[in-house]
Amino acid sequence: MASLSRKPHLHEEEYDEAAALGDLITDGNEDEALDYDWVDEEKPKRKPKPEYEPKRSFITRTRLRIAAAVIALLIGVLGVGWYSSPRSVYTVEYAANGLPTSIGLLETGWLVLNRTVGDLQAGTYVRAMSVDSQPDYYSVADADGNLARVSIYDLRRGENPPSMDVMPKQGPFSAAIGNFQTQLVTTEWIQSMPPGTVVRVYNAYVENGIWLYLVTGDEPTIYTAPWMHLDWAAK
Repeated sequence: MASLSRKPHLHEEEYDEAAALGDLITDGNEDEALDYDWVDEEKPKRKPKPEYEPKRSFITRTRLRIAAAVIALLIGVLGVGWYSSPRSVYTVEYAANGLPTSIGLLETGWLVLNRTVGDLQAGTYVRAMSVDSQPDYYSVADADGNLARVSIYDLRRGENPPSMDVMPKQGPFSAAIGNFQTQLVTTEWIQSMPPGTVVRVYNAYVENGIWLYLVTGDEPTIYTAPWMHLDWAAK
């Protein structure tokens, strides 16, 4: 029976392995004894802020200013184009005597009548009230509202005419217009209104040398009545 105190006999290669294992154990114990307080954990590096680029900022501001100027210019061009649109203007033509034709004559103001026409004497100041159905003919009225149909060549400009703001009286029933206390009566049938109907006058206009009045009776319907089909109502 072998003794328990006898050390086992180690071969050379077994001794080397035993020595290497002892070194590992010793190194491990030494590592455990190290003080880790002085070892700082490596902090993650922050991404550096981008450097200010003044040239790029200047270019951006310049581009914005140019874009704003272009937009303002376009708005201005569109505004001028709308204001000067051909829709709001018309071409004015002139007759051989220098007077504007068509509706241009209605805006000329007071003119002198060259010859006597009906109740209007030559030399009377008249004003064009409407364009006639015949070319170059107009319905004109004097200050009292007397009408005549004349050619544009029966008219000329005069010296010291009445003011542009002065308009002729609106025919023989001018005083009744808008004054509903003053009433007229029909003397002929006017559409569905029989003669003798009391009417009120709202307005008047000229067409082919005749004063036409807008009247209404008891009903709210408005009728157009020639002046010769009306008369003053009996008081």
